[in-house]
Amino acid sequence: MANTEHISLNLVATVGGRFTEAPIERLPDARALRAWLGIHGLEIEACGDADLEAAKTLREAVYELVEAAATNRAPDPAALTAVNARAARPSVRPPMVWDKRNGFFLDRTPLSADQALNLIARDAVDLLTGPERDRLHQCEADTCGTVFVASGGGRPRRWCSSSSCGNRERVRAHRATKR
Repeated sequence: MANTEHISLNLVATVGGRFTEAPIERLPDARALRAWLGIHGLEIEACGDADLEAAKTLREAVYELVEAAATNRAPDPAALTAVNARAARPSVRPPMVWDKRNGFFLDRTPLSADQALNLIARDAVDLLTGPERDRLHQCEADTCGTVFVASGGGRPRRWCSSSSCGNRERVRAHRATKR
């Protein structure tokens, strides 16, 4: 699974093998979503099935937008509306606090699942309206579909991961030339 500086792209990457007959769902239940959010620095109070469905809806809307940006096409207006509506909702950024023992740090009071999803939608808006938008690239592996931010300069990256998708594609190309 891709791990980027953009939590919105990390959410999109919770579907593996997007272009296969059996994509891999990495958020099978609410418990998995809560754990995933925690790993990405968004501790939440509680998480239920409705939160899981909201996260999956957001994930697919963000995917539609970043994939459209990566392939230079117009996005589905419904996805644009969904992400904009979610990003416009109130979100809570952790306040900075200070104490003598720890100095400055962020107060990590748990968020609601809704607040966490709002922050992810805001990240997608920032990504798609910022300078990295022009560096969005879709993995060139036939089965993947992951969108990532390609590094600037040098030879552009073709795959989300050289060790997984890149390796599979190089092996496939090698076998094809041997035939």
